[in-house]
Amino acid sequence: MNRRLDSSHTAWIALVVGNLLPGLPAESSAGTGKISKEAREAVEATKEYTVQQKEAFQQKAHEELIAVQRKITALQAKAPEVSAATRADL
Repeated sequence: MNRRLDSSHTAWIALVVGNLLPGLPAESSAGTGKISKEAREAVEATKEYTVQQKEAFQQKAHEELIAVQRKITALQAKAPEVSAATRADL
């Protein structure tokens, strides 16, 4: 995994930090350590959420694939029963 921060990540972190600490003046005594910690926590929470969403998507896609495979199997079982004329139409 690439751990470098590109400009979009940096902008996103700045946005999150700005939303977490909206009442702080530009020159605050909060310190960069606290801001960095909160930004890291926000990034970590976002990563966890993304992993959860990915897993949910994969599970749903897998279930849909199984359903389609069952339909294909059912249609293949019916294929020999179809008349020659019907096959010609397909």
